Amino acid sequence: MNQAWVSFTRYFGGRLNISNPVLGLPAGASLANFGSAITVQGTPSLPNIAVTNFFNLTNAIGGPTAGSNFYSVRDTFTYTHGHHSFKLGGEVTLQKDVQDTLLNNYGTYTFNGTATANSAANPKVPGNALADFLLGIPSAITQDAPIRALTNSWFTSVFAQDDYKIFSRLTLTEAAALFSGHIWDVPQQVKKSLDEIKTAGKAREHLLAELAELEASRLLAETTSQGQRKVVVRSYADRDLTFIRLLAQKITRLDPTAVALLGAGLGQGALVFAQTRSSPFDLGALLKDIVAAHGGKGGGSRDMAQGGLPGAALIETALAQAAAKVNA
Repeated sequence: MNQAWVSFTRYFGGRLNISNPVLGLPAGASLANFGSAITVQGTPSLPNIAVTNFFNLTNAIGGPTAGSNFYSVRDTFTYTHGHHSFKLGGEVTLQKDVQDTLLNNYGTYTFNGTATANSAANPKVPGNALADFLLGIPSAITQDAPIRALTNSWFTSVFAQDDYKIFSRLTLTEAAALFSGHIWDVPQQVKKSLDEIKTAGKAREHLLAELAELEASRLLAETTSQGQRKVVVRSYADRDLTFIRLLAQKITRLDPTAVALLGAGLGQGALVFAQTRSSPFDLGALLKDIVAAHGGKGGGSRDMAQGGLPGAALIETALAQAAAKVNA
């Protein structure tokens, strides 16, 4: 596939210095309108006059024409083969810049008291800048000639790119962008991410184990013994099968006489029954019968069993039925 673009952009602006008509002066007034013999090249306008310690009369540089014509041609060719998508392209641009400016063609005059000063006197007599102005004797005069600057700037660029598809919906370039790096950094970034995921997973497992042990201690402390054993029955709406299985193991480890009948409502709904070998119940058969009666599936060994229910709303009923069997 080939794509081509041609574009043209033009932007121009300018500024004209026009005298305030309230002063009764023509639009192109200069010092010549006040009797001066000054010659202004280009469009005339009023000058800059600086009288030290008194006032400044300023003007801005006029530029009747300033701007650019911008031309651009770009082409991109794409070829796909297997897992590779090759792209080749280039762009050529030309900027034709025009700066048609008058600069300070109106003149800049400085009066600082030099003309009226008397340096030969003892002590020296300083001059007065306003007096110099009234006498018409400046200490410095500068005047520019207008200039027309034309600049042609060429810009050329080419590129080559290979998008390698790691998967059907993910390219190597996209993978590099996800890692905010270059394509050759992707293997290292993937390894780093996998290591971070593994570390985070271990930390989560450790925290989950600590939480389960604390919860197991609390449940055992709250549960009253039924004869020679404690039957811990509890349902968790915001926990999953992994947590209640771990909790059941912690309960039976902390108290070998305990029987854990636990439910988790996160997801479809799950049950876990656990005991130690010294307990007389066949929890695998008990759980299988109870979940089957509610349309679920499950099973396990005599001391540890787990199963699923069609809905979390059935957990409380199933746990009540199991507790009744164990306490009978």
